[in-house]
Amino acid sequence: MFTKELEQKIDAALSTLGVSVHGKRIARTLLENGPLRAKTISVLSGVRRELTYRALEELEIKTLIKKNDPPNGVSYFEMVHPELIIRKLKESAAAITDIQDSLSTNMTTLISTYNKGAGLPYVEFKEGAEGIKYLYKDVNDTRENIRLIRSPLDIKHPEIKKIVSNQIDQQVKMGIQVKLLTSFTHPSLEKSIERDIKNLVERRTIPKNLLDIPAQIIIYGEKVAITSFDGPIITTIIENKAIMETFSILFSILWNQAKTTQEMLRLS
Repeated sequence: MFTKELEQKIDAALSTLGVSVHGKRIARTLLENGPLRAKTISVLSGVRRELTYRALEELEIKTLIKKNDPPNGVSYFEMVHPELIIRKLKESAAAITDIQDSLSTNMTTLISTYNKGAGLPYVEFKEGAEGIKYLYKDVNDTRENIRLIRSPLDIKHPEIKKIVSNQIDQQVKMGIQVKLLTSFTHPSLEKSIERDIKNLVERRTIPKNLLDIPAQIIIYGEKVAITSFDGPIITTIIENKAIMETFSILFSILWNQAKTTQEMLRLS
C-alpha cells in the first residue's frame, strides 16, 4: 500500500494534469493493484459504478490508462508506466511556462484592458533611456497624433538625443503629427519652420517664466506620459480617459496663449 505522503504526491501530480477527484482515486487504485476490471476498480476505489466509468473515460482521454478488450472476455484497465506520467508532467510544466511567457509579454495590454473595464487608471513607471524607448514604442503602437509640452531640461540628457532623433524619423514615416509647446526658440526661426514642416510639427512658443517645467508631457491616445529630466530620467505613463482629457484642456489653454513661429519672426 502507498503511504499517505506518497498518495498526496500522486494526487498532486494528477491534479496538475487536470484529473478529477474520482479519477485520482481510480488512478491510485490501478497503480497499486495493476490491471483491473471496472467492477473491481469501483469496489477497491470506493467510487460508485457510474462514476467509475466516467472517471475511466476521463483517464483514457488523458492517455493515463490503457483499456484492454480481450476477444472473449470483459474489458480491463491498467495504468500507464509511472515514467510516462513524469513525462506528461514535464510537458505540462513546459506548456505552462510558455503560457506564462506569452501572458507576461502581453501583460501591459491585459492590465490596460482590465483597468478600462473596471474604470481604473493604469500607471507605469519606466527609468532612463530605456524608459524613453518604451514610451516612444507605445506612441508608435497607438499611431495617433500627439501633443507635446517640452521641458528645457531635456538638453541635460545627451544620452537620449539619438533616441529622440530616431523617434522623429519614425513619426514622420507613420504620419504622426505633433503639436509642440516650448518655452524656448530655435536659434534660426526660419530654419525651424522648414524643419517643423518636414517633421510634421506645429510649434508654438510660450514665455519661459510660464513654462519653465522640469518634466516633459506627451498626450497621446487616452494616455499621458510625464518624463522628469530633473535628475535621473523617470517616465510615468498614465492611461485614463478623464486624466487625458484634463491634460488636453490644460494643453489647449496654453496653446491658445502661445505664439506661432511666424509670430515670433515678426517680433524678432
